[in-house]
Amino acid sequence: MSTAPKKPDGTKPAIKPAGGMLNDRRIRLLLAIIGNLQMYAQPVMLATSGTGLLAVPFKDNYLYLVHIYQQVFGSQRFGYGLALSWVIVVIILWISAITSAFVDNIPFAATMIPVIRAIAAAEGMDIGVLAWSLSLGTDLGGNATPIGASANVVGTSASAKGGYPIGWGRYCKYCVPATLIVMVVSTAYLFLRYL
Repeated sequence: MSTAPKKPDGTKPAIKPAGGMLNDRRIRLLLAIIGNLQMYAQPVMLATSGTGLLAVPFKDNYLYLVHIYQQVFGSQRFGYGLALSWVIVVIILWISAITSAFVDNIPFAATMIPVIRAIAAAEGMDIGVLAWSLSLGTDLGGNATPIGASANVVGTSASAKGGYPIGWGRYCKYCVPATLIVMVVSTAYLFLRYL
């Protein structure tokens, strides 16, 4: 028996090198969106001219989180503020699912953790709700495309190697509807569990 290493078969790896990842437009766009979501306190402090956090800021600086804060603590409209907060949970769930279909879920989740911490601190929300919405969205959203999860890449590669190639169209034809159903069930679960 020979223990000599096998010669490479000439296939390229499916994973990009880490250095080229930041040159990808999608990654730069994602990082820009996350950076903008992290801004909460600056517009409030600048726009209220030192009159306090309950003062109504100028319209140019009136962000969504500022609106929730104003409705709950400024106008004492707790039910409306709660409904607006649930919109954030749904947005985090679905945006993370859509993003994870095209970007690896681990770096996306690691990048979003400061965002959900800031939202939880600013809104007084339970971080568990936001963490579950991020977790469900990133984990389940990756099932929609062949590159959304490493298991998908391995499965489609093994299938192609065995003589049964699965293209993007065929994969998405079956997996996108299943992912949408699971995401609707996850949204309902979050409402029933935490409402």
